[in-house]
Amino acid sequence: MPVEAAVLSPAKQYLATGTEARSFLSIRVREVGAVYAVGEKSVVGRVVTGKRARQASVQLAS
Repeated sequence: MPVEAAVLSPAKQYLATGTEARSFLSIRVREVGAVYAVGEKSVVGRVVTGKRARQASVQLAS
């Protein structure tokens, strides 16, 4: 499962990743996300899965 999107933190310590996980015969698609610690070479916390909302973009508070 290749990573489809990734964003590096401003401090370049963490990488937020996202990809799609397809079920057998690609009938059901789920989004998968994780935060990766670059220096430790490991996933931080847990890998999360869910459905994509109909609204494609989400605005974050700045």
